Amino acid sequence: MTATTALTCALVCGVVSGAIRAWRDVLVLRRLERLMTGCTARQRADVAQTIAATLRRPGRPQLPGAAQEVDEAD
Repeated sequence: MTATTALTCALVCGVVSGAIRAWRDVLVLRRLERLMTGCTARQRADVAQTIAATLRRPGRPQLPGAAQEVDEAD
């Protein structure tokens, strides 16, 4: 196996795994959308904050006033 072939295989594997991960994320978000049908704005905001907290990285700023905007919408 040449270096070019190995590099090509690694690149294809990376692209395929990224595509699979993206498809899985879309399916999870669609399911979450179906589960949240009928929820109040406050409940949706709580779920969104929980999801955002799991995705937040250290040093990344939190969106200011996100909770207040939802309280006003209720």
